[in-house]
Amino acid sequence: MSSIFGTDGSPWLQRADWAAKQSNGQDTRQAIVWWIIPALVAPFTLGLTYIAIAGTFSGKNSLKLCLGIMGVALFFWAIEGLLMILPLRETLRLRRYGNPCLKLAAVPVPLGGVLRGEIAVGTTVPATSRFTLNLHCIRYFQRSLDGNVPDKIVLWQKEKVVTSLSDGRVPVSFLIPVDGMTTTTGVLWRLRVSSSMDGRGVPFRNQYQIPVFQAPLSLSDEREAEALQTENQSELEAYHPSGNSRIHVNALPNDKTEFYFEAGRAPGLTFLLVAMALTAWILSLAPMLQTASVQNHMPGWFSAVFFGLGIILFFAAMDALWGTKQVVIGAGQMVIKDTLGFISMGLTTIPADDVVSIKSEAKFTATWGTVYNRLVVTCRDGTAVAGSLIAETKESEWLAMQMFKRLQK
Repeated sequence: MSSIFGTDGSPWLQRADWAAKQSNGQDTRQAIVWWIIPALVAPFTLGLTYIAIAGTFSGKNSLKLCLGIMGVALFFWAIEGLLMILPLRETLRLRRYGNPCLKLAAVPVPLGGVLRGEIAVGTTVPATSRFTLNLHCIRYFQRSLDGNVPDKIVLWQKEKVVTSLSDGRVPVSFLIPVDGMTTTTGVLWRLRVSSSMDGRGVPFRNQYQIPVFQAPLSLSDEREAEALQTENQSELEAYHPSGNSRIHVNALPNDKTEFYFEAGRAPGLTFLLVAMALTAWILSLAPMLQTASVQNHMPGWFSAVFFGLGIILFFAAMDALWGTKQVVIGAGQMVIKDTLGFISMGLTTIPADDVVSIKSEAKFTATWGTVYNRLVVTCRDGTAVAGSLIAETKESEWLAMQMFKRLQK
């Protein structure tokens, strides 16, 4: 078995915390690293401020030049403030909660089995605080042309909300898919744990690596997995989308059901795409802002590539902002209609007999760690997307279940 921990029969034992049936939280030195970034920017910011103030009082520089320098300095002071938010938050979190570990009931966690454990956050946590647990499997790979820039995709994820116990322990239980990938050099299973503490204290946030490997399941493991599967199914049956959801399920005449995905479901993603498009366009203008000697050394395709990339990112942003999707199920078929504003972008009709399954699938991770899901319809002759940009995993799974149920009527 290939693994980042070795190649023997028990690679999970080569990591000290896993061998002790626990998983340590994120490295506490990360907070120190985050403080280094604003510390490196600070001398440059202070230098600009000093030059602007000294030039103004000495009279050596014009007022217009000093105001320009001060404007740039204020911009960097704003950047400095933003850079300090994360390290300050991490420092406060560490002072309040420390770095509690995840105690695992069994190691390794087998494919098709159950991840079960608990996190002793401590008695400083308000009683019955709500914690969001997000378990996901990530595959890392090299996507750049030079092979030096790592990238990743989310292969699988599951999210649930639990309540802490009276003694500050947070229970953890997840059913691991039997067809999942094991922990290897490029595959990582990670559990993210967060809580706003209902506004009664410093928000909690930590993450843990999970040892998921191929291992035989005992009879008790199989029974536990079946029980958890039944529990998950019951929770999904009882689930109802929140009132502010931008995805609506409506009953139509002739026993048809409409699933309507409103525009603007991912504002954070839209903002990111617009920022990337503007950056690409600014880079496309770089040759025009340089001297003639520099322009001669730049490839002729430089501006065209970045300008084209900006257009692609801009249209992706417009699709995230104004794109809608309507799925109508009834009369033995599924009709999927995509619209961008008032422009129809495509109409797909799928007979109900051709649909093999409808599953929720983690598409990608965007801003601030948000994982967007999509609904993939597997047909006898291919696949189709029946929904996208769904931020809440439970809602995505519920929609997949509802669509498939209505197709089977």
